[in-house]
Amino acid sequence: MEKCRINKWFEWRPKNIKSKYLTIYFIPYFKLIRPFNILISCVTLILISISLNRVLYSESLIYALLVISFFTAGANSINDSIDHKIDSINNPKRPIPNGEISPFEARVFSFWMFFLGIFFSLFLNQNSFILSVIIALPLIIFYSVFFKNTPIFGNLIVSLIISIAFLFIGSINNNFKSIITISLLGFLFTFAREFIKDIADYDGDKASKINTFPVLYGIKKSIKIAVLILILLIFSLLIPFFVQIFSIKYLIIIIFGICIPIFGIIISLIKFPNISTFKKSSLILKLLFLVGLFAIYFE
Repeated sequence: MEKCRINKWFEWRPKNIKSKYLTIYFIPYFKLIRPFNILISCVTLILISISLNRVLYSESLIYALLVISFFTAGANSINDSIDHKIDSINNPKRPIPNGEISPFEARVFSFWMFFLGIFFSLFLNQNSFILSVIIALPLIIFYSVFFKNTPIFGNLIVSLIISIAFLFIGSINNNFKSIITISLLGFLFTFAREFIKDIADYDGDKASKINTFPVLYGIKKSIKIAVLILILLIFSLLIPFFVQIFSIKYLIIIIFGICIPIFGIIISLIKFPNISTFKKSSLILKLLFLVGLFAIYFE
């Protein structure tokens, strides 16, 4: 009988330890870094790199993937550590608000993510190192600490960081000329999404006395501005075809894959102005961003 109990302990204990380890240590940090955001960053890097030089694999691409992954993980971690009080209202299931990770642990973790990103950037060319470590990283940190919750200006800085990320992709492929248009589109796409995300976070921002544009000027006025930004984005997405930068393939994918869904977002914002609509619109714009990448890849 005793032997049977001992055997049973050895049979199940490792599984319990493994499950507990994953639950307590791995899963919370995995959620903290927002893996979907990292996936989008990596897919962006791969698709644009292939479209620029038609090379599927290179050593610099691997290092660039590591840099962009660790920097994105660090940015998401430090943002969550600063926003934990707001997230307790807007996103209570995030690792810090639900008590899985402390704000201090998240900041320490972000430090190591940034450190690893800097380390792997040393294996890239000079332009890539300057764009990632000298320009992008300070912007990420200053945005998180000082400008994250400033109306409009914070949105512009995030959009600029994404725009620089595209220039970074151009730098590792030694092709800045072709990437400028994509960088500008990335800026507008990000600005639209960030602005709508601010509307979605209205309740938490207002409760925390954070003066975003929707908190200062109201949701109705913010929706009008969001609609104007989305209309501008639609026209901006069409311009590369009409100035003959991209082909008819790009135009077809953009119209059916992005422009029509954006019209749907505009209608939803006007007819159903509630938090659920704002959050869904922000998520849809994130997915449409991927469609835009495929449009550039297949053009």
